[in-house]
Amino acid sequence: MLPQDDDLADIFSIPSHFRTLPPLRDEVVTATSIAQDETTDECLPLLAAALDARENPLAFNQFGIPKLRVEDHAEFLRNNLARFPARAVGLDASRPWLVYWGLLGLHFLGENIAFARSSVFNTFFALQNATGGFGGGHGHNSHLATTYGTILSIAIVGGDTNYRLIDRMAMWRWLGRLKKESGGFQISEGAEEDTRGTYCALVILSLLNLPMELPHDAPSRAAGFKTFDDGIGEYISRCQTYEGGISGTPGNEAHGAHWIGGCWPMIQNALFGPSTPEQYEEDSAGDLYSAEGLARYIMCCCQALPGGLRDKPSMNPDSYHTCYTLSGISTTEHHHGYQTPQEPGQFASAFSWWAVKKTPQEDGDIAAFEDGTEIEPMHPIYAIPHAAVDEIRKWSLSQPWRPSLDSPS
Repeated sequence: MLPQDDDLADIFSIPSHFRTLPPLRDEVVTATSIAQDETTDECLPLLAAALDARENPLAFNQFGIPKLRVEDHAEFLRNNLARFPARAVGLDASRPWLVYWGLLGLHFLGENIAFARSSVFNTFFALQNATGGFGGGHGHNSHLATTYGTILSIAIVGGDTNYRLIDRMAMWRWLGRLKKESGGFQISEGAEEDTRGTYCALVILSLLNLPMELPHDAPSRAAGFKTFDDGIGEYISRCQTYEGGISGTPGNEAHGAHWIGGCWPMIQNALFGPSTPEQYEEDSAGDLYSAEGLARYIMCCCQALPGGLRDKPSMNPDSYHTCYTLSGISTTEHHHGYQTPQEPGQFASAFSWWAVKKTPQEDGDIAAFEDGTEIEPMHPIYAIPHAAVDEIRKWSLSQPWRPSLDSPS
């Protein structure tokens, strides 16, 4: 005999606040509130699916959360690393991002991604410009965002052949042309200047061990700048608003996309100081957000039946949401910290981060979804595996800098 709904309520522990509307609701009706109500109506049945007698009770853990369908999602990502049909031409300028999302998502799922090394080389060989940097598609101008995605993709798959594809000298000169008198960076030559460009440029400079001295013909030397980091602190301070957040450019509103997700581990560790994995203890103060709530939403509402993860139940899955949804689980499952750098250097602290798996507690948020998920950690600054950061950094440190008339002595 099939279990009844009342029986299932005794089997599965799903707090009522995850199954019902909040007791207090704003009566003001806007387009946003209507969209939110529609999404809530989509989610509530999925969040309480374990209590539905028509569902297979073995598909859920004791907390009423379905397991992460690792193989389905891995197959979805592998398919999205293959050839796209002609109708996907609108994604032509996003080739590096599609590769990055697919590879990082597979890493989170514990998949071996060595199979992609030759494909990564062939893809990015055609996107590198002789003047430095990588475009988003064939024949496209170099762009900091797509160059960032390219460098991270190469770092994820690794291999000396892929590392050597990068023209470090041309990259350094190109970055010098993007550095502006304001202290920030243009995202592309002749394009907009915002905090995205600054972040991407610093990631590239540090991973590739490029000289911090500006090329002699860098336009920003006219403002008295001598190094890539000159003026950056002042530029970002002008982007901080009265609310405390960061805007894309000075004078604009603070925007979550410019408050990089990795900032929270950095702020947390800035407050508590450096430590080692051996010194790590669970934070009794708890998390900034509900790990259980995040897990329930992801596992119950974001898993698409054919594979892949989505923004919300009414949307189709894609590599973007699959990758970053998995990163949410990864961040929840791991504690990040940094230790005092062992070697000198401007970016030494960026390469001194570690991650440990949090220990599920019976009464803790993590216990609710620990059964059925084994997501790998990622570096909170570089958003790639810790080992990938170490390997590309090790390679770049071993590479001699070719002297030229434009390079620092």
